[in-house]
Amino acid sequence: DGTIGLIWTGRVGSKANNDSVTDLRLLYARFDGTAWKLTYLVQAGPKLYGDEQDYTGLGALDPDDPTTIFISTPYDPSTDTLKSGAKREIWRGTTCDNGTSFKWTPVTANSTKDNYRPIVPKWDAEHRALLWMRGQYRTAQDMTMSIVGTITGP
Repeated sequence: DGTIGLIWTGRVGSKANNDSVTDLRLLYARFDGTAWKLTYLVQAGPKLYGDEQDYTGLGALDPDDPTTIFISTPYDPSTDTLKSGAKREIWRGTTCDNGTSFKWTPVTANSTKDNYRPIVPKWDAEHRALLWMRGQYRTAQDMTMSIVGTITGP
């Protein structure tokens, strides 16, 4: 229908090539065919490891449901607050106003390991597979992860 949506990461209070980036944010953007509308989602948490200042847990759009997104963050997106010792969790965001605001539901909670990089493969309107990585992310070449997920549908 001409609508484009995306989830992106932005830096707060840093300059290009600054290796001390500590404040990364997740944002949502939607192009309705005429203009872009930007929505702040939540703090993304610190970078995943020292050598990559922009690596975060990321997020995913549901390709079969434009009202649904998934993100990975150690912050509660409904309050933008971090719990002490929090792990990165997967959250489902649902919008009823084309992305101006989202209602948040935890997919994971009280995890003992971090949850990263949600992805929703294209399927159909009746089914959804949500996959993500769970474990320890030391570098892009050194990680101990399991691929986990949920499948919904009839």
